[in-house]
Amino acid sequence: MPQYTFEWCVAASIQMMHNLIDDTGAVPWTDRVQQGELWEMARARSFNSFNGANPLGWAEVLNDVGMGPYAVVSVADYEEALQTAARAIADTDRPVGLVMWHGRHVWVMSGFESLGDPDQFPEFPVTGIRVQDPLYPYGDDRWGPSPRLTPCSPLNSWRRSSSSASRDAGAAICPPATCWCCRSPRPDQPLI
Repeated sequence: MPQYTFEWCVAASIQMMHNLIDDTGAVPWTDRVQQGELWEMARARSFNSFNGANPLGWAEVLNDVGMGPYAVVSVADYEEALQTAARAIADTDRPVGLVMWHGRHVWVMSGFESLGDPDQFPEFPVTGIRVQDPLYPYGDDRWGPSPRLTPCSPLNSWRRSSSSASRDAGAAICPPATCWCCRSPRPDQPLI
């Protein structure tokens, strides 16, 4: 699901998350007009000096349109943030939202690979993640290319700080990462 303008990543991510969560057979959310409406809803619920949408507005819209409950959780440590997101996916069976590029962009995380089952181990290394970037395939000159949708990619292909000289190393997941209490596709659905 692409974002139709450079600013509408939150709205496109809401559409992506709906399409991952909805199991009613309803028409997927892909419409540009709807994306604009979702953007305005998120902006109206955000307190942002740049007049954009922030994580609080994103979570409120997800709750208001019936996909919740969602809550904002901020974790400063990279590995802990990924564990928190992976545990939320495992616990709730819904995708999580990730705030990227030092708060300038968002992705949807819908799957992960780990050494150990989060249901059995309080600490488990996350070894791969599955993300959807609404800006794909464009990316950003400063932050790097958008990730291509793959089943699960090794974390070393995603982890890069914004100060890295290498712009082709992958997309940035920079602490503090923000994740939502949410879920992934159902276990019986393949990761496409």
